[in-house]
Amino acid sequence: MNKIHLFIALFTLVACSRVKPPEPFGPVPSERQLEWHEMEFYAFVHFNMNTFTDKEWGFGDESPELFNPTELDCRQWARVCKEAGMKGIILTAKHHDGFCLWPSQYTEHSVKNSPWKDGKGDVVAELANACKEYGLKMGIYLSPWDRNHADYGKPEYITYYRNQLRELLTNYGKVFEVWFDGANGGTGYYGGANENRKIDRETYYDWDNTYIIIRELQPQAVIFSDGGPDIRWVGNEQGWANPDNWCLLRREEVYPGYGRYKELRSGHEDGTHWVPAECDVSIRPGWYYHPVQDNQVKSLTHLLNIYYRSIGRNASFLLNFPVDSRGLIHENDVKQVLKLAETIGKDFAKDLARGKKVQASQIRGNSRKFSPRNVNDGKKDTYWTTDDQATTANLVINLGKPASINRFLVQEYIPLGQRVQQFTVEAFLNDSWQEIASETTIGYKRILRFTTVETGKIRFKITQSKACPVVSNIELYNAPVVIKEVEIPPDKKPNILFLFTDDQRFNTINALGNKEVQTPYMDKLVHNSITFTHAHIMGGTSGAICMPSRAMLLTGKTLFHLEKKGASIPDEHIMFPELLREEGYKTFGTGKWHNSRQAYARCFTHGGKIMFGGMSNHLKVPVYDFDPSGEYPKEKQYTGEKFSSEMFTDEAIKFLENDTGDDPFFMYVSFTAPHDPRMAPKEYEEIYPRERILVPENFMPENPFDNGEMKIRDEKLAPWPRTEEIVRDHIGAYYAMITHTDAQISRLVDALEKNGKAENTIIIFAGDNGLAVGQHGLLGKQNLYEHSIRVPLIFTGPGISKSIRTDALCYLNDIYPTLCEMTGIPIPGTVEGKSLVPVFKKPKTDIRDDLFYAYRNIQRGIRTNDNWKLIAYNVKNRDTTQLFNLNKDPWEKNNLANDPKYQEKVNELTERLKSYMKRIDDPMDLDKENWGKEKVVIPAH
Repeated sequence: MNKIHLFIALFTLVACSRVKPPEPFGPVPSERQLEWHEMEFYAFVHFNMNTFTDKEWGFGDESPELFNPTELDCRQWARVCKEAGMKGIILTAKHHDGFCLWPSQYTEHSVKNSPWKDGKGDVVAELANACKEYGLKMGIYLSPWDRNHADYGKPEYITYYRNQLRELLTNYGKVFEVWFDGANGGTGYYGGANENRKIDRETYYDWDNTYIIIRELQPQAVIFSDGGPDIRWVGNEQGWANPDNWCLLRREEVYPGYGRYKELRSGHEDGTHWVPAECDVSIRPGWYYHPVQDNQVKSLTHLLNIYYRSIGRNASFLLNFPVDSRGLIHENDVKQVLKLAETIGKDFAKDLARGKKVQASQIRGNSRKFSPRNVNDGKKDTYWTTDDQATTANLVINLGKPASINRFLVQEYIPLGQRVQQFTVEAFLNDSWQEIASETTIGYKRILRFTTVETGKIRFKITQSKACPVVSNIELYNAPVVIKEVEIPPDKKPNILFLFTDDQRFNTINALGNKEVQTPYMDKLVHNSITFTHAHIMGGTSGAICMPSRAMLLTGKTLFHLEKKGASIPDEHIMFPELLREEGYKTFGTGKWHNSRQAYARCFTHGGKIMFGGMSNHLKVPVYDFDPSGEYPKEKQYTGEKFSSEMFTDEAIKFLENDTGDDPFFMYVSFTAPHDPRMAPKEYEEIYPRERILVPENFMPENPFDNGEMKIRDEKLAPWPRTEEIVRDHIGAYYAMITHTDAQISRLVDALEKNGKAENTIIIFAGDNGLAVGQHGLLGKQNLYEHSIRVPLIFTGPGISKSIRTDALCYLNDIYPTLCEMTGIPIPGTVEGKSLVPVFKKPKTDIRDDLFYAYRNIQRGIRTNDNWKLIAYNVKNRDTTQLFNLNKDPWEKNNLANDPKYQEKVNELTERLKSYMKRIDDPMDLDKENWGKEKVVIPAH
């Protein structure tokens, strides 16, 4: 009898051993990718020239002498990362400004020419030694874009870049990851050329041959970029992947700077290659250190959410430390990351599933080799699976007695591919199975959080899978409640109210010096804000100036990088309302939208009374209701029933009254006033008796020469020559519209205060362009005088100083990066504006040395921060030049261009203008006859 039992046992053992494992399904990870998956959590360090210039992106002209950390200690970096549970550090060895943290033999723009350690230092070497001491791996970020190098954009730069890559991969030991990004090409120093250089991101770098170098020198290093080849960007810089996250990617479609980057948050279910996601995010709003952000370190709750939305969603977590100018990870950052490590340790302190009894609905060949007990045996190379035809199955974990559970962790055996498409988790409660969570993909690791349940059994149900499921690990935990942060202000994004007027010039606010106009609410804004008194537009390539002006505002682009003069905005030009929408903001838009229906649809989740176009009678505005489909067919247009400013304000108030949620909002309220036709309700007209209106100091019956736009529609609103009576009438009507608009803004802000969200709301007030209204003999905006290109710009809200006025030169397209920095959202690489946040802290800060202006192909201008201004004209092949000293002549009455003693200043500014034109891709050439207009067409970008 014993022999029979022995025979049966031996037969069963042999039969089980003959059950074949599943075949790999789809793309599978390489050995280097498997090693990377197990790292999970590691650090990024942004420490470079920008640390000492208080910038995010340097221009490339910075002196190496600026780099001089006083207490640089890479061992401190490594110690902090080790204590935080991280497994490696990736260093920005070179950022876009081209400054190298190692003494590269291929450039002088490096630490060898800095005062730090008398030019004998090497940050990369110090970090390599520190990582080795603390058992960490080291990675390298070498920016493909170099704004310093003279050959960038030429084939010679690729040789230079590869030589530097060889240095880094040869001289500093083993490297686990080589990190590339998609910021490529744009304005830069470029060895003194100071110009804008464009490259073809798909072909210029010849990445395949660059990757060969990495494979040769560091065969186990994974390569990161938008599309891999080994690791992909997750499509945002906030540290989260989508709930459905595939390790798969149609890799051949994706390249650095990939336009459809949102796809990277989920990968491709039908991907051709294994390219898992890495979630990069900074512990502060910026990637580089800025003292103003010392109290803006992410809260514990925020960091914990990132952990669960990165590692918990089948991705890695790359957390950036902006090392400070001492050369240390700031103590506030250290405090937070160690709190995160402590909390993660508590969340996963005890695996309640380990060693407990597990039953499966199906086992592959009934083989012990594929037993359900493999999912909680603590071994990473064992797994449970089913027969090939079984693509749905379930496991029941019996805990033996009731326990509190609020975390569920599951892993697929990824050497055989990623398979599961949908699954649920159920708890046995009150004698029945009740669903507590339902999700999609798993991959290397999936962690679910849910409300605590008290149960003795958990059922894991795979409801859809590409092939038979292969599960290597399941863990159950009861995480303690996280105490809400009190030491650091909560990481709640501010609401944003953007108020935009049409044709309102800079000097039409009472509090800013114009005592004729009544603007009580705008005055209140000025007293509670920082006001940029020298904000400008760059000009326009169309008589409808507001169209390119608004396109520049929305995209952060410069004038000659717009598409179709701003009439449409391509998908790759990410608009700031669109970005805010992607970052979780409710976005609302009402009023004038002059940049295509498709662009509006990309930006807004809510809206109403939308006017697609440039102008209309204020009592008969053609509008649309908000259309979630984004189509806005012509037959849905109708005529508004109120004065434009009142109608748009009503819609905005309605949105506020219905907004009861916690998500931050962005409101874009775009008035068509005070654009002509100049009309206002009677009670506002009566405020301005025409006989009391002052004629401006630079009143002229006619402009002294033909500026190329003397017959445009705006100038036909009154006959020539202009008379004082005509100008007073236009100014009075203009002021009446501004006062009426002011009253509507006051209504709107009252509604904001009533809904209790005013304290956490940033309010921005700006105009899209100015207007002559009688100055220089002109009525319109198709010129480069201050009255037409200078606009109001006011910021007020949490953290913004009050009653501050700054004369820092800026453009409207600087609002975009400013909002990004204020909300902690990384600035997209497509944005060309400059953040104004440094001016908030130090109002005398100059972020621009000069401003460039253009109108069509007939006018060009430049203004310096010492208030000299030159305007050049070419009309009907005739050149005219104007030079103004705005310190002495703010009304631009005295042209100094023909005075011999100012000829040197004319020459200086003309050369400066030519350099600027080249830098921003202006198609005109002042040195050519007729500026080359016969051969040049403004390109679409």
